Amino acid sequence: MIIDLRWNSMITEPRQMQEFAALVQAWEEKQYALCIPALSKAKLLLAQDPRRAVFLAKIAATAGQGRLERALWRWGLSRYPKDVELLCGLAGAYQSCRRLVDAKELLQRAEQLAASPEAQGRVWEQLAGLFGQMRLFMFAEESLAKAREKLGSSAALYEEGYLRLQQERYVESSRLLTEALAREPGREDIYIMLAGLSIQQHDWAKAEEWLAAGIKGSPQSPNLLYHYAVSQWLMGEQAAFLDTVAKVEALSPKAEYIPFLYWLIGRMGSGEGSFRERVY
Repeated sequence: MIIDLRWNSMITEPRQMQEFAALVQAWEEKQYALCIPALSKAKLLLAQDPRRAVFLAKIAATAGQGRLERALWRWGLSRYPKDVELLCGLAGAYQSCRRLVDAKELLQRAEQLAASPEAQGRVWEQLAGLFGQMRLFMFAEESLAKAREKLGSSAALYEEGYLRLQQERYVESSRLLTEALAREPGREDIYIMLAGLSIQQHDWAKAEEWLAAGIKGSPQSPNLLYHYAVSQWLMGEQAAFLDTVAKVEALSPKAEYIPFLYWLIGRMGSGEGSFRERVY
């Protein structure tokens, strides 16, 4: 993910520029352990340049801090209410916490404001995913078609893969998501989606395999490690699960899913049978 350093034209202090450039480089290299602590300095970084709300919101999402992510997107929008990236970013954050009507309103505003065909296509891509999440499949298909009118016939593979998953068309979903990953190697949300697809089919081992592959390329991703921990829990791998939980907590101690991981730890000693039998 490329962060546009031109957003920092307001900054005149060379040291601040250098520090932020180093933070951006760490992000692009997926050294999230160096990025997440910057969230504690969000107010200072925003005072230097309000446009940094976009970058900080993306760090918060990676850190599993959804409330902070939403606050950062909203803060940015309060200053740039017609910014399409901010509108889409907040919509995505609302999708994550299932505020789907709010997400739809934001994306409809973004579609009206998007100036270029590419920007319009990206909004329609996101609308396709949202309508799939809402199980409004006809609107999702229409949004996919509109996205491809703007971006080309091979666009929106991830979004279509997610839509097919929602429709329980698992073979098609797997093919599309795998192709999307081949085009965007290392994209963390695709690994998570492929793992979710495997879990839907009760293929716990395959889910763990997909997440392990993602972690190989992004070993400091709290989100990947969180899902990996859950897959280990489902597989009954107690020692490995506890080790992964420790990694998540070390990387992002304020991640909102840590209480759930502790709940899973509490369930480890309850009853008989495999972990997954106690969940499903």
